[in-house]
Amino acid sequence: MSLQTLARINLLIGLAVGLPLLAFLFSSRMRASRLWRVTVTPLASIIGSGFLIVAPVMYREFRMWALPLVVLLNGLAYAIGAALRDNIRHEGPALTPTSSHYDPLVVRLEGLSDLALGLSYIVSVTFYATLLSAFALSLAGISPMDRVGSVSATVLIRGGTTAILLFVGLWGLLRGLHALEDLEKVAVNIKLAIIGMLLAALAAFFVFSLRGLTPVHYAWETTRLSWHAWAVLGGLLLITQGFETVKYLDEYPVELRTRAMRYAQGLAALIYILFVPLAGPISQHVRNVSETAIIDVLQIVAWGMGYILSAAAIFSQFGAVIADTIGSGGLLARVSRHRLRQEQAYMLIAALGMALTWLFSVFEIIALASRAFAVYYLLQTLIAIRLHLRRGAYGRVAGYGLVALLLVGIVLFAVPAH
Repeated sequence: MSLQTLARINLLIGLAVGLPLLAFLFSSRMRASRLWRVTVTPLASIIGSGFLIVAPVMYREFRMWALPLVVLLNGLAYAIGAALRDNIRHEGPALTPTSSHYDPLVVRLEGLSDLALGLSYIVSVTFYATLLSAFALSLAGISPMDRVGSVSATVLIRGGTTAILLFVGLWGLLRGLHALEDLEKVAVNIKLAIIGMLLAALAAFFVFSLRGLTPVHYAWETTRLSWHAWAVLGGLLLITQGFETVKYLDEYPVELRTRAMRYAQGLAALIYILFVPLAGPISQHVRNVSETAIIDVLQIVAWGMGYILSAAAIFSQFGAVIADTIGSGGLLARVSRHRLRQEQAYMLIAALGMALTWLFSVFEIIALASRAFAVYYLLQTLIAIRLHLRRGAYGRVAGYGLVALLLVGIVLFAVPAH
């Protein structure tokens, strides 16, 4: 059986999974689900731009340890999410001056974490929009170093980023939260259907490889984990970022938000844990990790997969832009004590992002944003420790204390994967 025949078979297998999943996600039941409406915001950010690069990065850095370490990474993210969920449930009285449970330390920690998250969101929204703009140009065969006539590709990328941010900001300003959520839901639904299709095709490719029908062999090489490898793993915490967005969706009830965060983190972890072992060995020859390079490699799995994954990358980045815009809008509205309406906050974030696009190189400062997210998670974990100390829940204090120590290490020593 030829590779072309296998690729066509894998396409049919992928479609057999992806199309029913797409129909289910766009069904009237899912359209009417408030839980799904809230879940897609954190999910859009977690399964954002990092999805297509996580497998080759994990394989290159950790080899045989890639699967257990991606499980560990998602476990740490879930533990941080548990701290945030506790804060969503219990920190209200500690932040209310008229309450007998008012706690000035919690107020200060919350203020510092809001500052760290606000700065991170401005950069991350701009970063995702820039990635989307650059990726769209790369599909046309234009690299960031090229020129199109008398105009450099850098200017085109910045212009495309500005257009994306302006569209999202105006859409949110004129139509509000639910209209942004509707756009986001479309992007996430299509992306999840494509991911389901990809995972099914990868699983079939794996089975064929066991029978010696493919040129790829799933042999995970042994390696020793160096200090640098652990530092890179800490930097990869950013691929799990996004679950915190539900904390700032004050329009929805507390229990609905905490359930949505659990579901988003659980589904994202499942996707990463399946994708890394199936795609890692296939992408072992990728040297310069980027979404376009990985798409070129993965298109051997199924016929037409390159075009399908290109669509997935576009929807991933667009969904991440909207998700972090929603989160930052809710954050700014809360910090301003709702003197700034959420609709206005969306436009403000877009305007700040547009200024950032033209004044600085976003790729130079994204590492700072990654560290700021880790600082935010650390501060939120410290808030959870403080709240549980006051309640006498010492088991939780010990658990969150361990999480806080790990986050201190990430803040101090994490390095980005290149």
